[in-house]
Amino acid sequence: MGLKFSKYERLASKKIIERLFKYENKIYLNSFTLLWSTSDNSNCRVEILFSVPKKKVIKAVNRTHIKRIMRECYRTNKDYIYGILNSNIYVALIYNTSEIMKYAHLERELLEIFDVLGKKINESI
Repeated sequence: MGLKFSKYERLASKKIIERLFKYENKIYLNSFTLLWSTSDNSNCRVEILFSVPKKKVIKAVNRTHIKRIMRECYRTNKDYIYGILNSNIYVALIYNTSEIMKYAHLERELLEIFDVLGKKINESI
C-alpha cells in the first residue's frame, strides 16, 4: 500500500458527514474526538474527515497548519492504522484543544485514538 492520501480516502459526502455528527459512535481522547460508523463501501477501507473547529483555533492559518499535520500523521501511519481496523469505516477526526501541538505529539495521540477505535470495533464484531 502506498503512502498517498487519495481522493477516495477523503470523506466528502454531506449525508454521511451529517449522519456521523448526529447519530454515530464517539471516542474522546486528550486532543481529539473521533466519530465513526461502519461502511458498506468496498472502494476504500477508511474514509476520513479532518476538522479543526474555529471556536478552538481562531486563526485560519493555524487551523490549516493543524489539519496538514493531522493528514500527514494519518498518511505516514496508514499501514499501521489499516492493520488495526478490520472493517470498512467512515471516520471524522476533530481536534479539540486550543493550543497548537507539535507533529510528534499529534502523531502519538492519533495512533492512540486509532488503537482505541480498533479495540471497540473488534469488541462489536
